[in-house]
Amino acid sequence: MDKVKQKQLFDDYSLKYHQTLNDTLKVTGENSMYFCCERVKWMKQKISNFFPEHNIKHIIDYGCGTGDTIPIINEIFKPLLLTGIDISVKSIDLAKAKYQTRNITFYENYKTPKSLTFDLAYCNGVFHHIPIHKREKAINHMYSLLSEKAICAFWENNPWNLGTQYLMNKCPFDKDAITLSFNHSKQLLKKNGFNIVDVSFCFVFPKAFSFMRFSEKLLSKFPIGAQYLILAQKE
Repeated sequence: MDKVKQKQLFDDYSLKYHQTLNDTLKVTGENSMYFCCERVKWMKQKISNFFPEHNIKHIIDYGCGTGDTIPIINEIFKPLLLTGIDISVKSIDLAKAKYQTRNITFYENYKTPKSLTFDLAYCNGVFHHIPIHKREKAINHMYSLLSEKAICAFWENNPWNLGTQYLMNKCPFDKDAITLSFNHSKQLLKKNGFNIVDVSFCFVFPKAFSFMRFSEKLLSKFPIGAQYLILAQKE
């Protein structure tokens, strides 16, 4: 999908994105907010484990959509500045209307002020929408927004998980998506200046088997979860 079509797709879905996503996720027994919260908590724990002394004051949500993860990041990390960017102008307008405050700002992609740099980039489910030949440009852009030794929390859907394949085939705005294996994502990050720190896999059990979720941390090194997190650091 080219940039114009991608922008148009998410402009078209901006008002119904949340509902469409929840309709898709209904089969899991959870809604999108459950996954948002768990991703941010997992990311926080991983950063605490690997970067206990890292002072995170400025955070960017790279590909923030309508901004629904922003208040969760704000609550858990309590940054001085939290910025969301996205290719969809309509999504950014909605995010501004819902969430913009003194410490929370939003910009259209590639229009972030050059004076801003960030200690942490959170990026979830963005790159499977980016054409393969444009992914390096996007990674380089994200890299350019980060301060020295900043952290990148790169989340993507795991194509090795059958549940992920089913949900993406069912989701209207994922129909043209091209998934990335965790190995592909690692190579993409390494090739463009990031040092890979950790890879983990999340969301193994749907709500019907929530009594098994206590074991997910033990299973996180196996590529069976619906999503994976690559924790990387700018070299």
